[in-house]
Amino acid sequence: MGNKGSSKKKELKKITPEELASHNTGSDCWICINGKVVDCTAYLAEHPGGSAVLKKWAGKDATEAFEKVGHSEMAIENVSELAIGALVTNLQTAKCDLDDQKSS
Repeated sequence: MGNKGSSKKKELKKITPEELASHNTGSDCWICINGKVVDCTAYLAEHPGGSAVLKKWAGKDATEAFEKVGHSEMAIENVSELAIGALVTNLQTAKCDLDDQKSS
């Protein structure tokens, strides 16, 4: 997982709280950490703290729990590397929709 040589920033999809909440099972496990949505499904078996803790937070914002445990720098980097999207609020989504309409 360490892609330190790459300075290219990947484009993150905008994900609503409702979309995050729909990925809430062991076979479809997304969590949010510091605004980044991570698909943990393939990582469940590898998680050093066990899969149960990730499943507990499936479909939810796990930022507080993640920070409370005190993860390593590598774990923090893994969140960025595994991120598939950025959580947006309904207000942010509405603003994006309005901005898209203005540019059309």
